[in-house]
Amino acid sequence: MTTTSITHRLPRLHLFGAAGVPRMSDAELAALLETLLQAERREAGAIDPFLDEAVDDIHTRLAHMQRVASHNIAALACLLRRFEARPREARPSLPDLRLTRASFGARLELLQRGQAWMARTIERALPRIGDGGVRDALGVVRESHLLNIGVCRGILVDLGYRRFAAR
Repeated sequence: MTTTSITHRLPRLHLFGAAGVPRMSDAELAALLETLLQAERREAGAIDPFLDEAVDDIHTRLAHMQRVASHNIAALACLLRRFEARPREARPSLPDLRLTRASFGARLELLQRGQAWMARTIERALPRIGDGGVRDALGVVRESHLLNIGVCRGILVDLGYRRFAAR
């Protein structure tokens, strides 16, 4: 390869992340952050009914998950502002009647699946994010969701849902 062919390609290198994966544009990244922010808000709201029902150690663990979700909401809103995007207002979510009739464990399992969705979504996006600060912040948010998955599994095992013990 000649020097000319290398320098001809240099201006395009900033368009690609790790392993040649195309980087997200600022608009794509702002849309991702908005999606994550809305999901995080729904998650924080979904924990409220659990806190009304849970007691002792389970209540403590769920309250911690809600504090982490609140921290993630603030972090995601701050990241959105970096891209001069204003976070949309939180949309009230109507309770799903099927869920209001479901058992505590079934609802907690659904919350755990939401945590897994957040972690997977962030994990898939990380290689495409060029801004190291945003990438690091989203890595912390992802890690919090992975930890919350463990918290949910632990509570489910404590409640007698043994199928989660082996995961």
